[in-house]
Amino acid sequence: MKNFKKLTSFFLALCISVSAFAVSAFAVEPKDALSLSGKLSASNKTLTVQFAAPDKAHKVQGLQFTIEMPKGFTLEKVTTPLKNFQVDTNLNKVLLHSTDLKAIQEVATLNNGKYNILTLQVAIASTVAGGTYKATLKVEDITNNDKSFTKECPATTTGFTYEKAVPKTSIAKATVSGIKSKTYNGKAQAQSFTVKLGSKTLKYKTDYTVAYSSNKYPGVATVKITGVGRYTGTVSKTFVIYPKKQAVSSSTKFSSSKKIKAQWTKDTTATGYQVQYSTSSKFSKATTKWITSNKTTSYSFSAKVKKTYYVRVRSYKKVGKTYYYGAYSTGKKVTAKPATVKLSSSTKSTSKKTLTVKWTKVANASGYQVIYSTKSNFKGAKTVNVSYKSSSKKLTKLSSKKKYYVKVRAYTKISGKKYYGSYSSKKTVKVK
Repeated sequence: MKNFKKLTSFFLALCISVSAFAVSAFAVEPKDALSLSGKLSASNKTLTVQFAAPDKAHKVQGLQFTIEMPKGFTLEKVTTPLKNFQVDTNLNKVLLHSTDLKAIQEVATLNNGKYNILTLQVAIASTVAGGTYKATLKVEDITNNDKSFTKECPATTTGFTYEKAVPKTSIAKATVSGIKSKTYNGKAQAQSFTVKLGSKTLKYKTDYTVAYSSNKYPGVATVKITGVGRYTGTVSKTFVIYPKKQAVSSSTKFSSSKKIKAQWTKDTTATGYQVQYSTSSKFSKATTKWITSNKTTSYSFSAKVKKTYYVRVRSYKKVGKTYYYGAYSTGKKVTAKPATVKLSSSTKSTSKKTLTVKWTKVANASGYQVIYSTKSNFKGAKTVNVSYKSSSKKLTKLSSKKKYYVKVRAYTKISGKKYYGSYSSKKTVKVK
């Protein structure tokens, strides 16, 4: 019954004007007697015909419907809900013979004078282009009992549309340019790239969409490009996210055990680290040490006293059998001797013939050496050694009202031998 309703709407649209006297002959006005509905497409190939039956005043006992489709459209199958109709398909024409008009009239009464008389399954030739086409509909009294019926509803031509599916093109062989490696920054990484298929540049969202995976942490990220609209298929590209640049800690220093202890920032996204050290600032002939745990953030290596070393560190990420390295830290310069001592501003003469020297302690010092003289070039200077526990020394038996020059240096004692750091800047003090 539902299919009959759709077909009736289709026939009604096709029927053109009829004479005014025919109004009383139909359950609805004769201009609505036939209609065609439906929009053909690659996925929908069905049209529906509706018919407004003549009322009982007509003496019609049998009806014939003819539907002629335009070139390229073929009626493959015709269905009708009325059992007393005989359907005959011949090329683009359909003939329906009714032997029981009473059933039609009863259905029409229940549906405001209309019912679906038939449903058309249409085959469409591949050469047919999308657009608007016209079909011709005609209903006739084949019993010749009521000639007025045919006059009241002459042949009707109506339009219908066909939306032809546009063939989709695969982007599987598209070229993707502009993909670049990234450095870890704690955020999901995206790319700015160009997709071309042949000479045509495709548009984002119109022609393709983008999806990322594994694009936050160091390793290999994937960008998947999927065709949309007129395009189909996918193309995927990968890019590397490298670990962030490392930083050597300022606490990287020489120790009293003839070693330099390198320290750096922990990188939880890395697999491990590479430590390099060399006596060359360009790291020629550098020694490389692998640290396989990202929890280890220091490494000590033997150093020759009085030699200057350069230290740098980088993080690495291992994916499968491949290593991806972050940038090396800036090289840290470390001399294998104690750090330079800084004299305190409180180095003064507070009592007659005395001078109190004060300084800031340095790490890994075994002791300090204080040197003082009445000459700025320290000619004839005297020295005194002080324990590493102290940060001051009171000098006595000095000449009253004389200027004295003083400076301090730290030393490290290794195997009984002292290794001195650089002197502090000198300080001038007038003794009381």
